[in-house]
Amino acid sequence: MLYKRFFIFLLLAVSLPAFAVHAAAKTYDLALVTADIPDSCNFMTRDGALFVVDEEDHFFTLNIVDRDKNISLEEYAQKLSQSLKGGPVSKVGEDGWGFLVKVAVVPFDVLVMADDKHVIELFTDVDRAEWPEDITKAFNSMKSKTPELAPLLDRIIASRQK
Repeated sequence: MLYKRFFIFLLLAVSLPAFAVHAAAKTYDLALVTADIPDSCNFMTRDGALFVVDEEDHFFTLNIVDRDKNISLEEYAQKLSQSLKGGPVSKVGEDGWGFLVKVAVVPFDVLVMADDKHVIELFTDVDRAEWPEDITKAFNSMKSKTPELAPLLDRIIASRQK
């Protein structure tokens, strides 16, 4: 299952320039979230994951999956890191796990957080501190469409805001 998500992530990253929707400056109602995506960013969704990239190749991907209660969040993050050939997993804040991955020549940071029902995987480029205003606004604008997911989504966004 983790290999399938990795394949989907790579497919999104590779195919985005060819198939991305040039976003109008408006709110988009996606599978589990809504997001305000500026004109200067492109986005694509696939199997519930949201991939957003700006003109300077800064990006983030948000993937929300059902939580498997049989494994801890740390084990989940370790398996995800192994499937992506990522680095060691470390604790991030009070309730997250993260690691770094380099696919081809693109390094990115992965953060995994969960509640009782969901796991959110957040992939961002490692240059988040240099993100321009457009992609920062798109990232900060994400809102949950369900009350049960809102606290988790808010926590993961807050953990990566600059």
